Amino acid sequence: MKLRVLTLALLLLGAAQPIVFVPMDDRPVTLQLPVMLGQIAGRSVVTPPRELLGRYLEPGRPDAIIAWLNAAAPHAGDYVLSSDMLAYGGLVASRVPGPSYADALTRLHEIDRLRSRFPRAWIGVFGTVMRLAVQRSSRLIPRGRICSNMRICTTRCCLRRKRRPSSCAR
Repeated sequence: MKLRVLTLALLLLGAAQPIVFVPMDDRPVTLQLPVMLGQIAGRSVVTPPRELLGRYLEPGRPDAIIAWLNAAAPHAGDYVLSSDMLAYGGLVASRVPGPSYADALTRLHEIDRLRSRFPRAWIGVFGTVMRLAVQRSSRLIPRGRICSNMRICTTRCCLRRKRRPSSCAR
């Protein structure tokens, strides 16, 4: 009997409006897995076009994603949104110099606008704790090496990984 009730509940949920999902980046675990979980639960999960999400070190296009979100919003009942993607263009992009604080905040205000347009909708927003990206890229980290105190060090002895000068000490 319980199995029949569960099956009926999943069928009824499947008839519900889709979930709009804005992932934090394009990795399979953050993009494909939530879509598959929605299928298991009998819910359709709609995501932005992949070209808007960026790829690895290339940031997504948050303004285009917000435009997509506003277009998709009337057709959804629930929203799961990454604040990293909406504000900065993704997880890695949130950890490197990029958009100004004012730009990021303006983009996050779109969540308030979404709430005012659809007051009965369930809106879930998730984010990550900020940290410094450790990937070496000319766009991500200035020339030099990251010292233990997280400053960019360009002194020659530090770059050659010999002893650290006093300016790089902990």
